[in-house]
Amino acid sequence: MARRERSPKAIQLRNEQKALTQKRRFEIAEMRLSGKTRKEVAEITGLSPTTISHHLKAATEEWRERAFQTIDQWKAELVAKYDRLYRDVLSEWERSKRDAETRTVELCGLDEKGRPKKKVTYRKEWQTGNPALVEKAMSALESIRKVLGIDAPRQTEITGMMGILEVHEEIVTVRQNEQDPALSDTGEIPG
Repeated sequence: MARRERSPKAIQLRNEQKALTQKRRFEIAEMRLSGKTRKEVAEITGLSPTTISHHLKAATEEWRERAFQTIDQWKAELVAKYDRLYRDVLSEWERSKRDAETRTVELCGLDEKGRPKKKVTYRKEWQTGNPALVEKAMSALESIRKVLGIDAPRQTEITGMMGILEVHEEIVTVRQNEQDPALSDTGEIPG
């Protein structure tokens, strides 16, 4: 089936209707949020309670979608900041591991022209790196993991555990009866 092209006027009319629906939906949501019941909102707007419910459901979905987009955007920005911090600290860590070079200038009298004679010595010190920078890098990574929920506690379902324990207890009881010939099927000692 071929898709028909819509005229610019038809597109404009459809956009205006959408805008009007959005405006009405916002007004309905505002009335509901101000404490009016669905029935009261229906009476004020002249719409059926079912239509009011549909508008409220659509408004809620729209708000939820916007909230998720905002949260996702916020998370992405936060992760980017922590990532930048992590990379900067890591770069500083690498610099802190470089050998330190110390230059010492010592005056050793005067040369034949009367200028000060200098003795320059260089000393290299092996560096192990600044451990505080490692802590900062780890902290940045931990913050990223928290924002992303990587280390979030997992929900453990406990339902059914009593059933498993009861079955286990039944098995133990049956095994006890099988092992002790003095016990009858009822668990009583025969008289």
